[in-house]
Amino acid sequence: MKNLLALAAAAFLIFAGIGWFRGWFHVKSEPGAAGKQHIEIDVDRTKIQDDLKKGKEKVHDLLSDGKDQTNPSKPGTPQAPPTPGTVGITLPPGSFQTSSDGTTITFPGGSLELPPLPLPPPTPSLPPGPGTASLPPSPPPPIEGLPVLPPSGPILPPPK
Repeated sequence: MKNLLALAAAAFLIFAGIGWFRGWFHVKSEPGAAGKQHIEIDVDRTKIQDDLKKGKEKVHDLLSDGKDQTNPSKPGTPQAPPTPGTVGITLPPGSFQTSSDGTTITFPGGSLELPPLPLPPPTPSLPPGPGTASLPPSPPPPIEGLPVLPPSGPILPPPK
């Protein structure tokens, strides 16, 4: 019960803070008669409803599968800039065909011949440097006074 009351208080404080900064309500305090304080709270319900509607739309857009993000018919939708060397044409799926070698794209109203792609530069091969060998390096010599550990088995006393 105590946690539920704390949750309700936290939700109220969050709502009050957001409402204050969004302009949902205004609080006025004036001195009244006989030393009393007069407090007036104005609540703008239309602003609250408009902000809630906008919030629902944003949440709906975020949770949608992303179809509206690239729709050019919707004004104000951000479009990704084309990468250099690309053509900014959007065709519906299935309305174009590519040749078997991938150099020609045919679409309704025309075709596009693509130049062959250049080969990537060869990777330089470095000669083996000093200290490189095909065999693994030999283990370092044992240190005097420390036991010698065989690959498996019990610990042996140091050699005499």
